[in-house]
Amino acid sequence: MDALTRARDLIARHVARMDAIGFDAELHRDVLAEIDAEIAAGGWRPIESAPHEVDVLLYCPPAGQSPACMEAGPASTGWRNEVASNMSFHGRATHWQPLPAPPKGDE
Repeated sequence: MDALTRARDLIARHVARMDAIGFDAELHRDVLAEIDAEIAAGGWRPIESAPHEVDVLLYCPPAGQSPACMEAGPASTGWRNEVASNMSFHGRATHWQPLPAPPKGDE
């Protein structure tokens, strides 16, 4: 089970508890709907939705003389605050997806 599915299960349990005690869980239901859409979409996701400083599989479309490519690495790294930023974004990647699990025995 991947992290997105685990997060979805945790939020669903939280919503059930909130419903049981009469709390409004509308915001949580909206988040569940977004997660369900992500899970249903699977495959390639827009680069804007990539996690920060997490290795993922990146897709780079062909550009000029450069062919399309896929590579593993972070879509963005660095930090920012109210005064400064050293954020860095992958230059060519347009889509991403989670890395597959490593082969058994190679974890």
